[in-house]
Amino acid sequence: MENKVNQKIDKAVDNTVDGVMNPGSSKSKKKSSKKENGTVSESQNQNRETQSNIQPAQSQPQKNGLVFKIDDRFDGPNCKKAEISKLPGKWRENQMGSTMDVPQKYVTKEREVISKIRQMIMKNYQPTGLVVSNSDVTGLDRRHYDEQDAKNWPALPYSFSAFFLEFYCDNNTDKPVTDGSRQETTTRLAISANTMYPAFSLEPHIVNTSKSLLDPWVVTPYIEYEEDGYIRWDMDPLKVDPTLFEEMWIITNDGKKPYSFVTEKEYLERLKVILKDQLDQNEKTARTMSPIRSKAEQDADKKSSIERWRKSGESEGKINLWINEWKTDEEKLAAQLKKVNESYDKNIRNINNYLKNANAADLNRPASPLGNDAGSEFSGFGSGPGSVRVLKFNEGYYNRKLPLSATQFITVYIKNYEQDNPVYYQAIEEIRKAVDVKFLKSLLEK
Repeated sequence: MENKVNQKIDKAVDNTVDGVMNPGSSKSKKKSSKKENGTVSESQNQNRETQSNIQPAQSQPQKNGLVFKIDDRFDGPNCKKAEISKLPGKWRENQMGSTMDVPQKYVTKEREVISKIRQMIMKNYQPTGLVVSNSDVTGLDRRHYDEQDAKNWPALPYSFSAFFLEFYCDNNTDKPVTDGSRQETTTRLAISANTMYPAFSLEPHIVNTSKSLLDPWVVTPYIEYEEDGYIRWDMDPLKVDPTLFEEMWIITNDGKKPYSFVTEKEYLERLKVILKDQLDQNEKTARTMSPIRSKAEQDADKKSSIERWRKSGESEGKINLWINEWKTDEEKLAAQLKKVNESYDKNIRNINNYLKNANAADLNRPASPLGNDAGSEFSGFGSGPGSVRVLKFNEGYYNRKLPLSATQFITVYIKNYEQDNPVYYQAIEEIRKAVDVKFLKSLLEK
């Protein structure tokens, strides 16, 4: 269907998509395996992408049965990568970004919580062979706090964010660089309150400010697992390389979730609305792009075209063929509208047939449309690698009696796409062990 409203789901290690399923919107957020600068942004959701200045090379030590290549391209007489990777690491001084006009009464409370989280990580994790650049993030994502909008918000997002920056040998000086100032990385940790970014864009302060026709839903290929004390979302379900991964843990009150799965019936009923919206837009576009001229204008155009063909030396046989195939403006528009309506009718027919033939239990199951169909057409539901899940914001999770700065749920986002690099892999494995789920759960308010 032309002018699709919602994004397709790309399947690859670094291009799964988190899509907002809304009429008239094609915005999406794309997961990336590219590098992120170690300087943490002032924005909650910034994802600056750059490229590494160090590439993997040779030598193969083992860690937990996994084989790595060591980057020794810049090894010199006095600086050896294998040696500096064993040096005690460093914690960079904590940074504090812009508050984006969030009131101080909320920022003070948020920083108290972030401080406790930082202390937990620093107590349980001692870096080796790298610098940890960390920051308090209390501002909103690319927007300022608005007092009027905030009346609709159940909670504000804030987080402790850390990037891991490997020591390396400077090939100009033959000395180790241990301050992280010239390195970039994909390896990071974010422990956040009241936000599911970057796994899902179902943030309270965004959903409740939406001016869309319908509340946003998220279409995602990520997979949910129930762990001991938390929910884990695997954001790299293809698992091409066991040393590379991206995942988010969600720690909540009483096993509840700040999101819920959209049922098959809900999904199909909304899809009908979206398809009708698409149809209206496509019909409007077709009429705009193919205006109907007067009969006199069309006849004059046809006559002048025939004259040009004859002057160009075309045979009468070919000219007669063109004349027989000539379409009036009305016929051209009718053909375009027919094509648009056929696509719409096919999808609506598929939806209505499914709703008619499925039983109540099936229609109440979580919807799992095929990735290429999600939010734009319907050929059925499925399971496995080609299917996706659809989530919606769970307003009922939040306690509206609590202040906006209250910690209503916590997420732990862990990412490593540094291939063949034992320093980063060791760091992220140790970070996973350093995260105390019970402690984080104790920070939640009810």
